[in-house]
Amino acid sequence: MIPPLGFGDLLSGNALLNVIGSVFLTILRMKIPLAALALLITPVLAQNPDWDAGSRPTAHLEEAQFRWWAPEAKTLRGVMVVIPGRNGDGRNAVNDPDWQALATKHHFALVGCRLFKEDPTYQSDPDGSTAKMIEKAVSELGRANGHPEVANAPLVFWGHSAGSNTAERFAFRHPKRTLAIAGIKGTWGPGDATPQKCDVPILACIGKNDKPDWVATATKNYEAGRQGRAVWALALNPGEGHETGATKPLAVTFLDEVITLRLGPPDNMGSSGGPKKLSVSSGWLGDPSTLETAPASSFRGKKRDATWLPGELTAAAWKSYLSKP
Repeated sequence: MIPPLGFGDLLSGNALLNVIGSVFLTILRMKIPLAALALLITPVLAQNPDWDAGSRPTAHLEEAQFRWWAPEAKTLRGVMVVIPGRNGDGRNAVNDPDWQALATKHHFALVGCRLFKEDPTYQSDPDGSTAKMIEKAVSELGRANGHPEVANAPLVFWGHSAGSNTAERFAFRHPKRTLAIAGIKGTWGPGDATPQKCDVPILACIGKNDKPDWVATATKNYEAGRQGRAVWALALNPGEGHETGATKPLAVTFLDEVITLRLGPPDNMGSSGGPKKLSVSSGWLGDPSTLETAPASSFRGKKRDATWLPGELTAAAWKSYLSKP
């Protein structure tokens, strides 16, 4: 019999080698068909999905837990970090079929987050400790699951409300590592329009029926970025408030298209030059009033009022999202 293997055993290199040896001895002795080999190996190579940072891991967090999922791939190109609203639990988001399909396509891991403290300052991250915690979680989970390369891999974010704010603050501190953000109803939208962060593609989905001061702040920040030629997309939905609403298809399409544009097709494992920098002139534009979309080079609407969009796929999803009643 092959001994059962728990998560604790997986953390021990010797225990893992012993079990692997037992597996192959069993295969040799019992002449197990190759078709059954995967059934034996799968439990041995099971993922270590959870990492807990412990009690009060930072001055601004009382608890921080994270969950991992990754497709079968020799090397991962990046990690998608999912952060829910204030004190929410996003760990089960790694089981979402849409996120798994996106991760599988691009050879990305998924990390779902639970960040908790009654005082909401973790989302504004005044000392950078929340960003460091996210980086540590990615590194620890990657190491535990046989993918140490993700310790320095690019990150994409999906965040709702406080989660969007947290992602924006990460990009503020680590713009070169942030590949893209889908920010859903963040209370300050895309945040500060610093020169380096203007190079981070950000989708800012805002509900017009959200709290007026949040809408005003988010749109003001977006406008500041647009003046600085930021590759930021605004989706101001007249029928939504603070809920996630119907944003998901647009968010999935945006991240999918940006990952491809910045890293190349999924079989491209990257180059020493790093992710490609996008520009407003090479993308598409969308008119929020008419919903007209076209490549920036042939757009006939009012460019001064138009929002940047990374490409044709996102343009179609943006128009669909804003066309819904």
